[in-house]
Amino acid sequence: WDTAAKLAPADPEPLLAIAQARLDDEQFAEAVEAAERAAARDPDSADAHLILGHAWAGQEDYGSAIAEFGQAKGLGARDREVGWPQGQAHEAMGDREAAVEAYRLGAGSCDSRCKERLRELDVSGRADEDDETAGDYERPYERGEYDDGPFGTFFGLFMGAYFLFILTMVEATWIGWFLALFCIWDCAQRSFPDPSTRALWCVLLFIAHWIGALIYYFAVYRPNSPPRTGS
Repeated sequence: WDTAAKLAPADPEPLLAIAQARLDDEQFAEAVEAAERAAARDPDSADAHLILGHAWAGQEDYGSAIAEFGQAKGLGARDREVGWPQGQAHEAMGDREAAVEAYRLGAGSCDSRCKERLRELDVSGRADEDDETAGDYERPYERGEYDDGPFGTFFGLFMGAYFLFILTMVEATWIGWFLALFCIWDCAQRSFPDPSTRALWCVLLFIAHWIGALIYYFAVYRPNSPPRTGS
């Protein structure tokens, strides 16, 4: 990666790989150096600032870590990537309120660590209380409240209309089969001059269902032509 970084002096990716490897080995100062070089090559790299945030936190410089996580968020980092480490940094600095806000950010993207930590912070000191607001951070995705508002209403109406359409099609299919079978039975009772005519009607009814039954009704059943056998 170091060779790749020299061969591609404008590419931040090799430096990001080096920074991540240093971070994984807990070589935090080296990780900061590599990540800062990557950020210099690409100022819009959210990954570089994420690594910097973790590296500064590893050196217990939580103020710098929080600033880097904030920059990463502004450059497009996902809430799931920022919420937990930023919350940890705020807690390390004793800022519980800011930590809760950061955890809520991660919990909103279904980070189980943030959910659990928020639960611990909310329940602490009032385990016996039936607080209506306890665990509110879970409600949007656990109770489906994200469907509130115009989009949720539209989605509900769309799904209702779609279900009604499917139900109507199923019912129409069954009714079509019933009518087709009745017409095939009626066709078998009629004295067609040419037996092949009866066979053609049966094939049409079998294939076309209720459309074939409708044609048969006006062409044969209603005028009673040809008449049924014995009538």
